[in-house]
Amino acid sequence: MRKPCLHPEDAVFEAMLEGWKRQQFGGRHLDVRTVRRRQSVVRRFMSVTNEYPWAWTPAHLDEWMCDLVATSGLAGSTIRSYQGAIRMFCDYCT
Repeated sequence: MRKPCLHPEDAVFEAMLEGWKRQQFGGRHLDVRTVRRRQSVVRRFMSVTNEYPWAWTPAHLDEWMCDLVATSGLAGSTIRSYQGAIRMFCDYCT
């Protein structure tokens, strides 16, 4: 008998990340570090928004980017790589 899932949203999110990871490894043969970095960005974005991907809005990303630019001192290329990781994850999921 299967036990009910206590946190189905978390399970769905983890399954989405796992599928995306497999896509990057399988078809694209990307480096493990690249995939981990991208997953880390997606996890950070989720923790900042406190929302699951199916509830993200463009405003969430805009707010995060503004906050990163104002407080982190990250290079523009790093900010763009974060945006790219979120975009690729959302493209995969949709």
